[in-house]
This record gives sequence, C-alpha cells and structure tokens, in this order.
Amino acid sequence: MEIFRAEGKESLTETVYYDLISDIRREELSLTFLLAGFDSDGLGHIRVVTSDDAPQDFDMLGFAAIGSGAASALGSLSFARDHCRLLHTSDMHEVTYHVLSAKFMAETSRT
Repeated sequence: MEIFRAEGKESLTETVYYDLISDIRREELSLTFLLAGFDSDGLGHIRVVTSDDAPQDFDMLGFAAIGSGAASALGSLSFARDHCRLLHTSDMHEVTYHVLSAKFMAETSRT
C-alpha cells in the first residue's frame, strides 16, 4: 500500500488513482480465526474470533470449526459426540478418526 501511495500517482492518471483509493477504502476484511490453547491451570479453551463480532466461546461444546464447511464439520463432530461417544477423554486414534471424518465432510460443502 505504501508503494502504491508513493508511486501510484506517477504511473496512473489522477482519476484512476483516486478511483482505486476509493475502492480500497470501501473494501472490508472478513477475517475469522479459530484459537485453541491452554491456560495456566492446564485447562483447554477454544474461541472463534471474527473481525465483526465478540469472541465466541466453544469450551462447553469441546470443538469448533470455521470456514465454508463449518456447519458440516460441526454436524459430523456433534454426531460423533452424541452417537459414537466421542469424548475429550477418547484416545488419540478415535479422535483423529472423527476429526478427519469431519474434515472430509466439510470439504464436500459448496460455497
């Protein structure tokens, strides 16, 4: 952006330059982050943070997903929790299986 502001006026007409500046100002970034980590007591936490809303807490649910396939992934993980007894104490192989199932389910989502 700094280079554009410094050199744009020289390489573009004034009208084009200011039209581009206006277009850039109208753009909104839509950012979503999934944050997971542990606090000083060793307790895990999951948050989804967007550029528009307050952080969402997924600690009680125990899992979260973002992106275009989030609904499919959450549905798959919810099914695993409710019908396959997927728990936070499940072994790594079982968790990996269900997380990959949710990932593959999410990949079929159409945006």
